[in-house]
Amino acid sequence: MTAPSAARSVLLVEDEAGLAETIALNLEAVDLQVECIGDGLSTLDRLEATPVVVLTALNPEVAQDVIRAGVDEFVPKPFEMTDMVDRVLTLIERRG
Repeated sequence: MTAPSAARSVLLVEDEAGLAETIALNLEAVDLQVECIGDGLSTLDRLEATPVVVLTALNPEVAQDVIRAGVDEFVPKPFEMTDMVDRVLTLIERRG
């Protein structure tokens, strides 16, 4: 089996392990390669190669700061799994 291309991979930032696993399984179900980390703000130097989606229960006003820091997509909790998967797929398509 061939590994998915970098264009079909995403770095998932989620500090709740169980939720990260559930999200990763849903993204993998649409043929995405997922790398999960708990603290994404410390890894922003990796943004050039991999789209970054931040899932957080932080105040929505924080979204602008996160996006200015270089994150590609900000998804506030709670969220619908299908909406989150659609956002990631759209992000990947935009980055081509």
